[in-house]
Amino acid sequence: MFLPSVLLVTAVLLVTAVLLRVEASPRNAFESTRGCLQFNSDSGYYTDHPFFATSEFQNMETDDGRGVTRLRFGVLGDKHAAIRFTSVSSNSETPMTEIALAHWEDTRTDIRKYPRTVPKKLNSVHLGEFKLRDVMSIFAPTMMTAEIHRNGYVTVTKDGEFAPFLQFSDPGFSFKYMGFAKWNVPVAFFYDCPLNVGGGPNEYVIPAGKGEESCGDGVRI
Repeated sequence: MFLPSVLLVTAVLLVTAVLLRVEASPRNAFESTRGCLQFNSDSGYYTDHPFFATSEFQNMETDDGRGVTRLRFGVLGDKHAAIRFTSVSSNSETPMTEIALAHWEDTRTDIRKYPRTVPKKLNSVHLGEFKLRDVMSIFAPTMMTAEIHRNGYVTVTKDGEFAPFLQFSDPGFSFKYMGFAKWNVPVAFFYDCPLNVGGGPNEYVIPAGKGEESCGDGVRI
């Protein structure tokens, strides 16, 4: 009986060691951007940035039963990222809703709305203010998923989390076009990212067979 017991204990220790090694093994944070398109914003906040038609996105998903559209995107940089949504592709007086992520030296995120042609006047309508620190990083992308309801209620949840860290209501919200801008430091944006199918609502799982392919104005990673 002694030998089988020793073998059993040895087997348990080996399995435990393997599991601990897997748990402690290094992870490449940039795997979370696999399958995304990328836009690098190196021009100023007031520049006429391009907008991308979400109708051409491959990974946006709409649940007609719930009336909810989900799209996943991310940012990489020190601070001051602007994620913009609007109904037209070119500059006009059409309203634009902006998530000013990690502004005020990465201490606050604002949701605001204003005509696209006059952001510098900042005569905006404030839809939300969130005092959040360390939202962005230069070492790892911050990936998130927006859930957009038909009535204009929007939530934004980080990968791996269950509760949204941003939420606001905008009855006139349009996401036909999506654009990006930075303030005073370079920011890389990832968009049209694969939606998550892991254990949590925003736990990323790499799709099988995803390689690099060109698409639209960006390059799919």
